[in-house]
Amino acid sequence: NEVELGALGSDDIVYSGSQSSSNNNTTVLTLYFADKTGQSLQLENRTVTQNDKEPLAKIAITELMNESQTDGQKLIPAEAKLLSVEVSEGICFVNFSKEFVDKHQPGSTAEILTIYSIVNTLTELNNITRVQFLIEGQKVETFGEMIFDEPFSRNESLIKASPTPASE
Repeated sequence: NEVELGALGSDDIVYSGSQSSSNNNTTVLTLYFADKTGQSLQLENRTVTQNDKEPLAKIAITELMNESQTDGQKLIPAEAKLLSVEVSEGICFVNFSKEFVDKHQPGSTAEILTIYSIVNTLTELNNITRVQFLIEGQKVETFGEMIFDEPFSRNESLIKASPTPASE
């Protein structure tokens, strides 16, 4: 019952870059950074490599902690450390070091945009509907003027509409 195969053509070979890392996949994440006015969020698609050990939610936040690759502004303070990320029943628990709050640029707009850059980025992932922030493993009542000890849901109203591409 054996089937004899002919010569392999170039269409028969799937090459994923490096042969040793068979368990790495690339995924396109939708990230939200502040726009250059600092008044709304703009989306940025970024291709990342995911391995089996690191959850996509953690990769997404790590990418938000890096600089924007477009003209967006990073919102998470450089001194802040991501301590852990866990997803349970649709809620993503994001645990930052105290510098997330202590070193954050003051102002309610900056605080709102930071929260929703993270929340909107994470709720793009299939298994996350809300985000609960923790600081050093604890719920904190407020972040600036915002109530901070409840899970946050997605907020589309802060996202700047993408410019419509000009028709050819």
